[in-house]
Amino acid sequence: MTITKKENQILIVSESNNESVKLIKQWLVFYEVNFLSINSDKDEFYISRFYPDKNSFYFLINNQEYLSSDFKLIYIYRGSLKYKYKTGIEVNRKQFDDVQNAFEHFFTTYDLSIKELYKDLIHGISVGKDNGARINKMLSLRNAYNSNLKIPKTIFTSSKAELLKFHESCNEAIITKSLDNNIFYSDEGELYHNLTSSITIDFINKLPDFFPFTIFQENVEKFIELRVFFISDEFKTAAIFSQNNCSTIQDYRNYDDESPNRLIPFNLPDKLKQNLIKFNKLSDIKSGSIDILMTKDEEFYFLEINPQGQYMAVSNYCNFYIEELVANYLSKL
Repeated sequence: MTITKKENQILIVSESNNESVKLIKQWLVFYEVNFLSINSDKDEFYISRFYPDKNSFYFLINNQEYLSSDFKLIYIYRGSLKYKYKTGIEVNRKQFDDVQNAFEHFFTTYDLSIKELYKDLIHGISVGKDNGARINKMLSLRNAYNSNLKIPKTIFTSSKAELLKFHESCNEAIITKSLDNNIFYSDEGELYHNLTSSITIDFINKLPDFFPFTIFQENVEKFIELRVFFISDEFKTAAIFSQNNCSTIQDYRNYDDESPNRLIPFNLPDKLKQNLIKFNKLSDIKSGSIDILMTKDEEFYFLEINPQGQYMAVSNYCNFYIEELVANYLSKL
């Protein structure tokens, strides 16, 4: 097989028709940067060869082989490098339940081993996180606390008794949110997903004594909400006036198209920037979006981070030209 040699170029991985990535690619053309772009929802990718005594690996994109060291970096934004394999083995579950379970376990661990290898191999040359990558909110909050960032009073628990104590300690004002990635589904053109919700004492009283492990936080009264885009140590921040709309007061992602939230540029305090830089390094994340709550007393509370967070609205409403910023950053690495 002939290997396509593409020295000193960038591999861009994204969903088809992503408007931000289209603009980034236009800026890369302007900066005369050589790049290869693949659509993660259409193009097939998988590791074809790997030698433990080398720092690079071979991979296939639509049956064309490339060498990882021929790329300066991989930029992943709202996309995922997928790989495929076929075992050719089928087991009749009805007749061989134990065998089926054994094979399922074997191929699950087989699949996990390849994912771990892939993650380790691209770690050093990738900017952005694979769309399939998980962000552990429990670890993120711990990293935020260890980076001197304020976080709302928080408990992760499965105990009704402990939840009642926590509810009382927060003056009966608490919320809950997804512990992991949100659920998204569409029905007749409408998009539905789980958002931040208030928890009342009536709701708690209806719970069983033990329930699935869940995150609960004090409902800190916000003045404004901040969406902070970062790449390396550069930050672009929008202040979102979400507290004045009953639809977005708990979660600005519950968009109100008829009366959208106002967004304006916001300058982060230097101390907060330094703590965020420490958090990003501790979390090993080079680019993404961070949600921060600011109170009337100008206290800042870290909420969560999303390496796949969309930034087009922030860029457009605040004239940040984030796509140019990303392209410029990539071109200089």
